[in-house]
Amino acid sequence: MPLMDHLRELRSRIVKAVLVIVVGIVVALIFYDEILNFLAHPYDQIRPDLEAKGIDTTLAITGVGGALQFQLKIGLIVGLIGTCPFWLWQLWAFVLPALHRNEKRWAFVLTGVGAPLFLAGAALAYIILPKAILVLIGFVPSG
Repeated sequence: MPLMDHLRELRSRIVKAVLVIVVGIVVALIFYDEILNFLAHPYDQIRPDLEAKGIDTTLAITGVGGALQFQLKIGLIVGLIGTCPFWLWQLWAFVLPALHRNEKRWAFVLTGVGAPLFLAGAALAYIILPKAILVLIGFVPSG
């Protein structure tokens, strides 16, 4: 395939990926309250323990545009993560024709092993996050 055809295909795949990411960001912004509740749930679990120790647990946004910036960051991160399968597939579909048979097989094996391990690690991190917050807050000096 000539170079210009490769570049056209790459451009097409990048445009598709960016459009899907933008849609993912918009969807994440629409469901911002639900996403924020999900993300804050581990912190909310330990708030009573912290308040019993006399630690102020108010989440504060500093700066004039802090709330908007926070909402946009949440939308961007959730949009990127949520659309990750699509844009990774676009990347894979572009690279796949250049790989040899042996390389393709190893890529499938590593993806098949890596994806469940990643999901298990993310679930474990979400489960242990309340305990980790308690440990990290223990390093904050009093006063």
